[in-house]
Amino acid sequence: MMTGEFGVALMAVLWLLMCFRFWVMVGKRNPGQRHMLALAGGLGAGLIYVLGTMLLGLLREPEKVPIEVKSGEEVRVKLGGG
Repeated sequence: MMTGEFGVALMAVLWLLMCFRFWVMVGKRNPGQRHMLALAGGLGAGLIYVLGTMLLGLLREPEKVPIEVKSGEEVRVKLGGG
């Protein structure tokens, strides 16, 4: 699932670029705003990356475990989530 990881990284980079664009637009007379935008860019990109990779881990299909059935053995199948 390399595409998903690439998408998450791309979203984090796009967030950084958007924050950088606003950082450039803010005048040099407002250092507080520039600091906040820089912090928001870094922390936001990190949060997007961490949450995105966690979500990808949840969305992965679990590995199938083969079950050995001997001939003549009774097999019960449970359907549904209950």
